[in-house]
Amino acid sequence: MKVRTLILVGLAMLAGLVAHDSPAATVPAGTVLIVQTLNAVSSTDAPGTRFGAQLANNVGINGKVILPAGTKFLIMILLLIL
Repeated sequence: MKVRTLILVGLAMLAGLVAHDSPAATVPAGTVLIVQTLNAVSSTDAPGTRFGAQLANNVGINGKVILPAGTKFLIMILLLIL
């Protein structure tokens, strides 16, 4: 049996989500984001394949929600390891 690992990168589609006068925030490296895919994804998809996803839970920093559940992302498969 072949095992395939997909390495993904997500880009938040945040235009219009945050007011221009609100302070910027950085999600720390290593933060786990649980997303729900909006399109079908398969282990046969090639690197470069893109699909939509949305956050399943709020993402907060210091008790403040910076990315609410439902925030949409565009995710791209970067690497396929056989």
